[in-house]
Amino acid sequence: MAPPAVLHRPGPRLDHLLHSGDLERALRVRRRSRAQWSRPCVPALRAAAPRRHARRRTRHSPDQRRHRRRRDPVHARRDAARRLQRRSSRLAYARHSQTHTAGGRLRLEVRAVLRRHVHRFRVWILPRETVVKSRFALPFALVLIGFACKPSTEIQSPAPPSPPPPDHAPVAVAGGPYNSATGTISVDGSQSSDPDAGDVLTFRWNFGDGTTGDSVKMSHTYQNDGNYNVSLIVTDNKGAKDTASTTAGIAIEHGAVLIGAGNIATCGTTNDDKTAQIIDALPNAAVFTTGDNVFEHGNDSEYVSCYGPSWGRFLSRTHPTLGNHDYDNGSSDGAGSFQYFGDRIPAGTGYYSYDVGTWHVIVLNDKGGTDPNNPGLDQAQMAWLQSDLDQHQNQKCTIAMWHVPLFQSSNTPNWTVNPGHKPIWDMLYAAGVEIVLNGQQHNYERFAPMTPAGDVDSTNGIREFNVGTGGESVDNFTVAIHPHSDVRAAAFGVLKLSLKPDSYDWQFVPIDGATFSDSGSGTCH
Repeated sequence: MAPPAVLHRPGPRLDHLLHSGDLERALRVRRRSRAQWSRPCVPALRAAAPRRHARRRTRHSPDQRRHRRRRDPVHARRDAARRLQRRSSRLAYARHSQTHTAGGRLRLEVRAVLRRHVHRFRVWILPRETVVKSRFALPFALVLIGFACKPSTEIQSPAPPSPPPPDHAPVAVAGGPYNSATGTISVDGSQSSDPDAGDVLTFRWNFGDGTTGDSVKMSHTYQNDGNYNVSLIVTDNKGAKDTASTTAGIAIEHGAVLIGAGNIATCGTTNDDKTAQIIDALPNAAVFTTGDNVFEHGNDSEYVSCYGPSWGRFLSRTHPTLGNHDYDNGSSDGAGSFQYFGDRIPAGTGYYSYDVGTWHVIVLNDKGGTDPNNPGLDQAQMAWLQSDLDQHQNQKCTIAMWHVPLFQSSNTPNWTVNPGHKPIWDMLYAAGVEIVLNGQQHNYERFAPMTPAGDVDSTNGIREFNVGTGGESVDNFTVAIHPHSDVRAAAFGVLKLSLKPDSYDWQFVPIDGATFSDSGSGTCH
């Protein structure tokens, strides 16, 4: 049940109190029990009860309308309430003058009646003033909402692009450590990477000896022994970089040196002395000759007078080979050569072998092709050669030398091969010999590695050098050129071979004032 509602209007006394400002006293309403009701009010209320219940209407005081608040209903007509208030006030004042004087307020109490949906909001209950105002305010609010929701026709600027992803530095991998006995290392930075897919990497090597490189893989040759710090800088196309370091240990095996030439000395020229000066600079090198050591006849006097003053200075470290001019002494026995070289060459045979460092060197005696019955080697020498090769088969690198070459260039048409020496090549090729040295032709000529048939064989072929440049004379061959002749020159000088455990370097060293040179490297089979 809803609480009772009180409808109050000021009487004369209350009006006086309202004007006097004592609003709290004027509006104070207190709930009283039935026994405390004023007796003149009870009959009036009872008498008006049928009329009140006959027409039930919910009334609102002006104060309630103004503040839009709902108060508890009073089931009474407005005029009846007013009359009742006046009558009750007069009777109350007449009987209880003291009470009215002390309280100065009207007390009315009405029974509460159950009403459904008292607190439900109804538009038709709102004051007229509120409804009228709402009719004007609602369209205006809808217009404002329409303008607010209208899509904009302005050109919108594009959203700023998202920031690029962060750049990550590459990872440099220099490999190594690198070690070399030749002075040459091959560096590899291909294991370097970049976390960002698609980045382009550049490489910068620093080899620690003042030189640099910019390839992902490359070779570098050091000139001196030592330990070097090698660094690699890897940079991506956005500028991020990383550095990796490693070391290079260089212990160059300089090897034993074998130096020499053929067609050496003759009285009346000084070129043999100039080539001897080159050998003077290498006091520890072993010296070889490739035949025709002295001109014209290879007799004792020519050795003493012509050969002795120049290349004779190296007699104790010379390993000679005999040529056709060394047998041109009338008796064709090479007596002058055997007598001059003494124990440096086996008497009567002229073929032998020796070692230089880890290399095995074989010296053969073809007598310069002067034996009409044996243009190459006789059967005894061929048997000795096979035996020597078998005894030194565990030595990895081998050189063989004699006077007349198998392959050559010349000024005689079609003369590029001496077939009588092919059996020698057959035996040497089968044994895996690396180098053959000859000296009949008066020039310097280097051939590609070949088989005994004259075909190029870069893997197992024998490399031939013709070194007839010791000082007597040189010729420029232009008529018959061998198809596999790599280098030719009419120049005085010597061939220097640096013999290493599994490789070799060659260098043609010209006499002072000459400009031609030739150099390179090879490996043992």
